[in-house]
Amino acid sequence: MMIRILVVDDSAFIRKMLTSTLTKFGVHKIDEASDGYEAIQLARTNNYNLIFMDIMMPKMDGIQSIKNIIMFNPEAKIVVCTSAGQEQVVSESVKAGAKDVITKPFEPELIKKILQKYLGQDNNKGI
Repeated sequence: MMIRILVVDDSAFIRKMLTSTLTKFGVHKIDEASDGYEAIQLARTNNYNLIFMDIMMPKMDGIQSIKNIIMFNPEAKIVVCTSAGQEQVVSESVKAGAKDVITKPFEPELIKKILQKYLGQDNNKGI
């Protein structure tokens, strides 16, 4: 099965770091978005196995984007990846439909665990 992941973050550096980590773990189909609005457009036209979503972004924040994606795809697996590790952000993210929350900066091992948890990626090369 071809795994397809969407990485959403307004920071090009964070997107590149996460994309590089995912590639090391055998994921080769990775799309990127720089804001929540762009994430919604991509999620409408692509079938992602997993979405990594930042919260604080221009145009549309991650919480609103999660709510929109869940409306048309209730089964979406969204993992919030934020530097704002406050309880309120975690609570709002889960209430909006996120499956998990990780904080930046993240270790590659944490990304590996997320892949295993939500995609069962033990059979992928490198995982």
